[in-house]
Amino acid sequence: MSSVVRFRPARSTGPWLTAAGGEGPYLRTLEGRRLVDATAGADSVAGDRVLLGYDWQPQISAGRSPLLPALPPPWTRSQEHHLTANLSALLGWDHVALAPSGETAAQALASIGEAGWADLSWPPGAALALNLTELADPAASSHAVPVSEARPRLAGAEHLSVLERVERALRRARPDPVRAIIVHATTALPVPTAPLKQLRRLCQDHDVILGWDETRLGLARSGTPLLLSTLTDPEDRPDIAAVGDSLTAGFGPLGALLVDTRLLERARFEAHDTGDIHPLAAAVAVEVLHAIADHELAPKAIADGAYLHRGLTQRLAPGAHVHSQGLDVSIHPPSPGESPSAGRRLASIAGNHGLRVRATDDGTGLRLTPPLTCRRHHLDTIIDLVAATLTHPTHAFQSSPGQEAEPPESAI
Repeated sequence: MSSVVRFRPARSTGPWLTAAGGEGPYLRTLEGRRLVDATAGADSVAGDRVLLGYDWQPQISAGRSPLLPALPPPWTRSQEHHLTANLSALLGWDHVALAPSGETAAQALASIGEAGWADLSWPPGAALALNLTELADPAASSHAVPVSEARPRLAGAEHLSVLERVERALRRARPDPVRAIIVHATTALPVPTAPLKQLRRLCQDHDVILGWDETRLGLARSGTPLLLSTLTDPEDRPDIAAVGDSLTAGFGPLGALLVDTRLLERARFEAHDTGDIHPLAAAVAVEVLHAIADHELAPKAIADGAYLHRGLTQRLAPGAHVHSQGLDVSIHPPSPGESPSAGRRLASIAGNHGLRVRATDDGTGLRLTPPLTCRRHHLDTIIDLVAATLTHPTHAFQSSPGQEAEPPESAI
């Protein structure tokens, strides 16, 4: 198994369970339960992690070598050089700086605006945070908030669109000017090209760095290596982006900062600026990238997401809303007026049915992010369990502690 997961599968007052093993998308717990993990090992910090299932082993990826590479001496960093070259080639960015974890990469991204990089000689300022859902609906009222305590003044702007509020913050944020705008992508959504172009232009006009935080989304889950991979014009993309722990498919923490030439011309990014990288994590990440590319897991995510979408739409009650972007599927039940805690309640019920799932960001529905290596019968099981959760919310499937597991299997 690639990582340890502790969770509450039932009510929030229930006991914590600890994963003891797994195969494919299945988790086996020390308490004798067996669940389908439709979260890819996500937690409150690391987000999407176990991309390739619980029985994937990097030493057999693509059959390249029978054993993991030996750990190199600290001064050679050969695996890091190999990984950064592969990331740059796969994702199409000019420069890659590794970070000890996805959380560290996100913190480094925020620090650009809050403290300023030394090479830029900027005084401390503020980093304004936006959610991708806000940018996707620029006419909606914005909930843009500063990352730091140096808050841009947005008073009286409640009626304005998100882009109008950002522009007002850029004009009025004194004496602590906004140094960066960071878009947080917590759910796979189509990148809104027109609003992003406008945001890019605002950043250029006000000499502000545009950042992108994708640390909580798994690589290739959206159907492309990154959400930003859908942008056809390199001039539209942010100056810097962060990716997270899905790089190692659950074998440990690792993050990366992707830096555009525009920012490289003004700041220097050295290896280990954010901390030392474990060479084993870098070696595993190289294998993860090869698995994604060699087995075409990004196109597979699109096909599997469409399969889940069709199956759930057919099985759920009329009025239920199903949305998918790659293998990131959200379900909102038809019941009107649900509270923001409805998703957590449904996730607890799903745990009783044998499905590990999480609530959507707004708390009103369920979100499915199973491993990219799921097979169709795994997806059918997920559809059945979601339908049972929403149709018979008080009934829980029973499984004996000694229930025999299916043979280990993996799509790769």
